[in-house]
Amino acid sequence: PEDISIIGFDDIDFCEYSTPSLTTIKRPMKKISMLGCEKLLKLLGKKDLQGEKIYIKTELCIRESVRKIN
Repeated sequence: PEDISIIGFDDIDFCEYSTPSLTTIKRPMKKISMLGCEKLLKLLGKKDLQGEKIYIKTELCIRESVRKIN
């Protein structure tokens, strides 16, 4: 982390146990899946479909793979 900082994505279990532990972006996959299924069920049977943007809050899990700023 002193020479280069690395950030992963999806916060897989391995991230926490690597050395140094990997800083990562964590997405609420259960919430994303549930929302996607709800939208899909509402769209079934409709012929006139319009796009929609949905924003879901993510979290930055800071661990040892990035340099600490004082």
